[in-house]
Amino acid sequence: MARDRESTPSAQQPLRPAQERERAAPGKVTLTQRLAPVGGAPVQRKAALGDSAPRPPVKSAWAWTNDPWMDTAHRGTQPPGLGTAPVQAKRAAGTGPVVQREGEGTVSRGGGEHVVVRGDTLWDIAQATYGHGRYWTRIRDANRGRVFRGGHLIHPGVTLTLPAIEVPILDTMRRNEDDPEALRDFAGSISDADYQAFLGALDAEEREANAQFLQLVEMMRSSGMTMQELADEQRTFLEGEAARRGESIGTYIHGQIATHGYGGGSATWWPSLTPDEQADWEERFRRVQEAVRGAATDDVRQIIEQAEAAGGGFVWAPEDCERNGAFGFTRIDHRLYVGRRWVEAAEADPTSVFANIAHEMGGHNEYGEPLHGFAIMEQVVADLPEDERDEALSGGNSLFSTYGYMETEIFAELREHTYDRDDNPTDHPSDDVGHQLERIRDAFAPRVAEALVRGLWRRVQLDDRVPEPSKELFRTNAEAIFGITLT
Repeated sequence: MARDRESTPSAQQPLRPAQERERAAPGKVTLTQRLAPVGGAPVQRKAALGDSAPRPPVKSAWAWTNDPWMDTAHRGTQPPGLGTAPVQAKRAAGTGPVVQREGEGTVSRGGGEHVVVRGDTLWDIAQATYGHGRYWTRIRDANRGRVFRGGHLIHPGVTLTLPAIEVPILDTMRRNEDDPEALRDFAGSISDADYQAFLGALDAEEREANAQFLQLVEMMRSSGMTMQELADEQRTFLEGEAARRGESIGTYIHGQIATHGYGGGSATWWPSLTPDEQADWEERFRRVQEAVRGAATDDVRQIIEQAEAAGGGFVWAPEDCERNGAFGFTRIDHRLYVGRRWVEAAEADPTSVFANIAHEMGGHNEYGEPLHGFAIMEQVVADLPEDERDEALSGGNSLFSTYGYMETEIFAELREHTYDRDDNPTDHPSDDVGHQLERIRDAFAPRVAEALVRGLWRRVQLDDRVPEPSKELFRTNAEAIFGITLT
């Protein structure tokens, strides 16, 4: 959100992502074993006792709730559905498995042997060896005479040949999207050189279709943790911070939200106007829209046209802007809600609002969901005892503005960067990118914060809409603030 320079950080944050509920749990298991893993790291494998048949993939049921952040009736309360599910990576709307081009981005797997133990299945062996169980038929075909009933019966003590296979990286990761541990282990087993080669081979369509997913993968690769494990790490960190202050974790989170989050303001100017004065401002808003469209560069015009094609566009919202302390804002609905100062700036110079259009109508909506830091903190709060959870969320400010907003704001600042200028009526990307990175550093456990930043870097890197100077702005700030190297 672009803020007025005069506004204070107590203004309400207008962004709020949707909630996620628990996916369907896999069936009960009675035996847990560890197989020879992909790439050498331990892989947890669960199988029913005595089951020797290839196992089909687990199917997931995804449920969503529509939880607009600006529903002020719920400000500061527990979001609907909170406390139900281990945190998972939320699917981006309209995306699914994307099979990469043949011959591009593969990694060699197999080439060794596996000694069967009780409970093994060819599906599990293929999952551990190649990154996905669908390769079980390749093991079966390479071991005629050692597997029976079409691969549904294998005997303990038998040595199976594991044929060498070129495994497509993107397709295999996508097929593991609903199995966080399998995705973490396969992605983490790929060497940096092979992974960089894979990323470099992606074409523009593949980068656009998979940017959000590869952001999550980068978080897993860099940290070695799933989202649930990152949430566990964050909770341990918060408990330690709370203990150092002699507070409960609920009280500590409440204090962080009160200090660093945003809450609701009030509107006095617009209600004070007469109906004729309000009508005059509405007419000024209509006129200035045409001036902005007429002056728009190709990039800004494209942002506006794409927003309007998605049902969005410019919206006159002077009261909301005043309450939020905002120059202009979006609700991730492809609309740019503007107020008095936006109209005055555009009347003086239509090009002065290009940065705000690129930031709100472009950047925030292009970034979309999920917001990983917010998802991690939702799970932390969901896992708290009820009294601690109630204490954590009892204030007027939002959990999202304290722990989730920084990612999308950084991306929006990078989209705005091209149009930044000294007389920008809002803040400057050169200042705010570093500020938001520092907020991530201070709000999260060190390994969680680094995972968030490395994931965001990957997302920025893969997005062709972010120009190279803006990517460099992010990289130099992140490396200086976190003491890391981004490649």
